[in-house]
Amino acid sequence: MSHIGTGMTEVWSGDTPLLHEVVRRAGKSLVPWQAALEVTHRCNLRCKHCYIDRELRQYPGDELSVPEWSEILDQLVAEGTLYLLFTGGEVLLRSDFLNIAFAAKERNFRIAILTNGTLVDAAVIAGLARLRPIAVGVSLYGATAPTHEAVTGCPGSFEASREAIVRLTQNDVPVVAQVTIMDGNIHEVGAIRTLVDSLGASLSMSHELVPTRGCSQSPLQFRPTYDAINRYLASDPLFRTLEPGLGPTTCQAGRAVCAISPYGEVLPCLMMPMLLGNLRDRSFRDIWWENPSDDLVSLRSLSRGDFESCDGCADAAFCERCPGVALAETGSLTGRPPSTCHSAATRAKLYSEMQGETSI
Repeated sequence: MSHIGTGMTEVWSGDTPLLHEVVRRAGKSLVPWQAALEVTHRCNLRCKHCYIDRELRQYPGDELSVPEWSEILDQLVAEGTLYLLFTGGEVLLRSDFLNIAFAAKERNFRIAILTNGTLVDAAVIAGLARLRPIAVGVSLYGATAPTHEAVTGCPGSFEASREAIVRLTQNDVPVVAQVTIMDGNIHEVGAIRTLVDSLGASLSMSHELVPTRGCSQSPLQFRPTYDAINRYLASDPLFRTLEPGLGPTTCQAGRAVCAISPYGEVLPCLMMPMLLGNLRDRSFRDIWWENPSDDLVSLRSLSRGDFESCDGCADAAFCERCPGVALAETGSLTGRPPSTCHSAATRAKLYSEMQGETSI
């Protein structure tokens, strides 16, 4: 999957101060406002940067059935969840995926879906048109087949994904092209924007790469260099709106956000390899409210002051600390992950150079 759909929140609700205040209040009350549901880890592509480890993408395991998902959906309704993000793996590898999605619609959830688009056929389009999700995110890794397929490892995947975007938009299904920028596709950023616009889709773009669920650092080798970012992204709207912030802050993982694996495991978010409990053994209420694990209690207790390793850092104003990435890279929620430091330094340097251009 692309950048895990973290940008999909803005797609379905608008990136507004009101939204942030709603999420903050939900987190303060520990209401699981948004849940990411991984219906499978299996995938028909072999994307080189994927955060799902390769062995999981090939093994179906004992995935939750439609009745089990329906029971989980009832539990999420009871706990105040409003938004669902269906993701994988590739959700459409499950022939019963639309059954799960319609079970969510019947319970009045607002729904977004992530897919690579290669399995979108007439039946899927008809189903999604009836489902009326807030957005369907389709992975796109280039403006041309060679570039896209160098990432997916599958010939024909570019045309299949492009065609899926076209057909979905033609049937009034809102599509967001999910673009992860890497060393091998950054040169096509401008062309990707042009392509996505011509297809009638919206665009969500990120150059952040993260460790795998099993904490492998292998995806990080595909990060674009600073020189490439400066050359191809410095004038892009993605960076032209760049502004310094207040530095590392705590996120809503384990507070207003949660994730559920294909096997019923509850996690604070998609990016945090921290098992909180299994819904085949315990209720969501028990895991989330009544008997939270020591790890979850520790996560919820984090505050800005816990990121002591960032004191005095010149790039702190551009640091977007993710406890999940920190845990995967350092073994600690408050550790200083090298990939985050790299991203913060990149943002700080670009901002400095852009400010210099403005003052000329």
